[in-house]
Amino acid sequence: MPVVIPSVNVQTNRKSISLKLLLTTLLLLLGNGLHAQVTDVDADKWRGDLRVLVQQLSDRHISLYHSVAEASFKMTVADLYQKIPSLNRSQILVEMASRLFPLAFNFIE
Repeated sequence: MPVVIPSVNVQTNRKSISLKLLLTTLLLLLGNGLHAQVTDVDADKWRGDLRVLVQQLSDRHISLYHSVAEASFKMTVADLYQKIPSLNRSQILVEMASRLFPLAFNFIE
């Protein structure tokens, strides 16, 4: 199943390209073996990936909390963090994409 990354009209500069490349690479690299069940070890790795993604968004996004309250964002991340062990890989990717990636592609400079 091909991965479709939505196109977004933003100013092209080094920072926005770098963040888009990071998120796209993360999605593609972590998408191998999408239908396998997540083991405890895999769940820990996914949680680590989620922590890195959130840290990178916080560090690189021009205005992460422009369209969502910080508390709401943190609750979303915490909810996803708790759900990871009960999801398979494809479900984790869908959850990350539907909850976090839309924020990353808004207001990037």
